[in-house]
Amino acid sequence: MVCALIWGVSELVSDLVRGNQLLRSGQLEEAVAAYQKAIAHDKTFHWSHYMLGETLEKLGRLEEAVESYQRAFVLKPDQSDFRLGFVRAVHKAKGKGKTSEPEQISSVSLVEAHQINAEFLYEAKDYEGSLNSFQYYLSSQGNKYHQAVHKKVASAAQQIFTSRSEHKQFWEGCSDSMSRKFQACLELAKNSRFLEAKQRFALHARELFEQPQVSENWIQAFQKICDSREQGHIFERSKIRTVQKIVVSGMGWSGSGALYDYFREFKNIKVLKGEARFLEKSSSLLTLYDKIRKVTDWWPSFLEFFFCSLLGFKVMNRSGEYRSMGAARRFSLSPDAKTYSENVNKLMGNASPLLAGKGDTLSNFKIFADDVANLLSSESDSHDYDVVLLNNCIKIGNIRLVDCLKNTKLFCTFRDPRSNFVSIKRENVAYLDDASMFIKSRRDNYSEYHSLVSEYQEKTQNTSNQVFKVQFEEFVLSETYRQELAQRAGLDLSTHEPHQHFKPWESKKNVYLHQTYENQEEIRAIEQAFPEYCFTDSNS
Repeated sequence: MVCALIWGVSELVSDLVRGNQLLRSGQLEEAVAAYQKAIAHDKTFHWSHYMLGETLEKLGRLEEAVESYQRAFVLKPDQSDFRLGFVRAVHKAKGKGKTSEPEQISSVSLVEAHQINAEFLYEAKDYEGSLNSFQYYLSSQGNKYHQAVHKKVASAAQQIFTSRSEHKQFWEGCSDSMSRKFQACLELAKNSRFLEAKQRFALHARELFEQPQVSENWIQAFQKICDSREQGHIFERSKIRTVQKIVVSGMGWSGSGALYDYFREFKNIKVLKGEARFLEKSSSLLTLYDKIRKVTDWWPSFLEFFFCSLLGFKVMNRSGEYRSMGAARRFSLSPDAKTYSENVNKLMGNASPLLAGKGDTLSNFKIFADDVANLLSSESDSHDYDVVLLNNCIKIGNIRLVDCLKNTKLFCTFRDPRSNFVSIKRENVAYLDDASMFIKSRRDNYSEYHSLVSEYQEKTQNTSNQVFKVQFEEFVLSETYRQELAQRAGLDLSTHEPHQHFKPWESKKNVYLHQTYENQEEIRAIEQAFPEYCFTDSNS
């Protein structure tokens, strides 16, 4: 066995040396054959792949060169020659950098090379291979948030990891350095080491925020959390203006964006851009609500809510926390960071009865949750609006969160499952399922969600909260239907400025999207699975 190993190494070295000699003498095709023989002896030896890539690049066989460089790079990603060769070949293959000087190529960072490598492997459906470079890239991005990259990373991770512990370990590795610092504060507070937690938090807040007023607001907010929990301190309640909230909701590519565009055409409505993830996503108010209802020790969940959904910095445990933190950072690091930090400071003072354990926990939480929705939905101190419009921040499956809010009108959008499937396939680059998997994942959802919305629609009809069911296709095709929805939202039709954002003639194609799909067998399978939810246009 030892002899065979020595013989294999000897053959590898012999072919590699021969390939180098042929390369130097300009015998490129012969060099390619020698390097390929060396690789056949040992596929894990990185230099063989790199030298093959260099030779293929000289021959102009760029796609093959990229693959060879990429294999060398995966085997030894810290080797600068592999990085530069890979990046150079990728740029050439894409028709870029053909006249680049070596100095320009050498300026490409290791982070950029990892990004290119990850994207390359992902497109080649080598999901396992892409994850190391994706992890390196995300962990090095500091305060930046990359939604498009995250979708691919989450999709690749879903394909490879089967256990919760594997997902947790991977996403922990994707966390940036500042998140790790604040995670230490979270852990200290969770273990009741409050003095040390406050000291560290103050240090990191001053490091993160350039404006002293912003960092001091965050420091005070965290001190209020710790002092309420440790000492039972009750802070004076800040008065928070109640706003009317309109929330459009869906179940993923169900057309709620069109309804959102329509509603924002009315005057005196404040539009909150993006999805307000402090309400229902990872480490959100919904998570905290479920914990309070089911377990006695909800304190760690409150800390997760503060660090993840308000501040935007903690070590990740799962995919959803990346998006939640990205949404939080959009506020905490924004030009309006001072007002946002002041609002969070007020909220943490208002949370003191809940944190101190004074009174009924669930009642205290509901007061706090509505405070959060009112204040953070407003974003700033400007009061030149009557209504706040929020987009897709309470999914249909999480409709129970309405129980914690006041003055909220929730519009739940449903769409023909055939067009729903086609829309996801065409618009979500990370969606890898076929029709059979779509049917499997949605089989219970359609009937459950329709029933759930109908139940809440009846339950809330005489309350300050109201839930409404919306059929996407009917919304697009009927002006009368749209106006009825606006009136239910409490909007004045005379203030409508039509077609600024929602153009029904453009959205009409989305009603019949399934008719243009390239695989009609998949469409027929969805029809058979969900016949009662397929929309029929009575005018067609």
